[in-house]
Amino acid sequence: MVTDPQWLCRVLDAAPYIVLGLSGEDGPYAVPLNFAHADGCIYFHSARQGRKLDCLRRDPRVSVTAVATARLVGQGGRACDMGMAYESVCASGTAEILTDGKERGEALRAIILRYGGDPATVSEAEARGVALVRVRLTCVSGKRANMS
Repeated sequence: MVTDPQWLCRVLDAAPYIVLGLSGEDGPYAVPLNFAHADGCIYFHSARQGRKLDCLRRDPRVSVTAVATARLVGQGGRACDMGMAYESVCASGTAEILTDGKERGEALRAIILRYGGDPATVSEAEARGVALVRVRLTCVSGKRANMS
């Protein structure tokens, strides 16, 4: 298990997306999302209505998984000698739908910049049309294997 904050941030920086785990009315629910991270929090955007926000309103406790590197090693040999080279982060925390205009703007800007977009191209109406969520991470650890 890796708990070094710099290593964890590096893996989050390199991960193309996260998978958010929620507790749904009918059981577990997991969804891949674009995200940004800063100051021990994960930020993501969502439609203003739907299953994800319904789950968060019912139970704001979530899990987050990010994988930065994943490749098969030992191919073509014995099945038991094969494995996966990977770096990942697993975390849990509490989600909150953002209502403060300044924090919403900062979160949306961070997400847009992370993926190479231009925040200036988003109209106020478009920004108001999405929900923005902050996950305050309470437990974060990482794992790596076969990365030599």
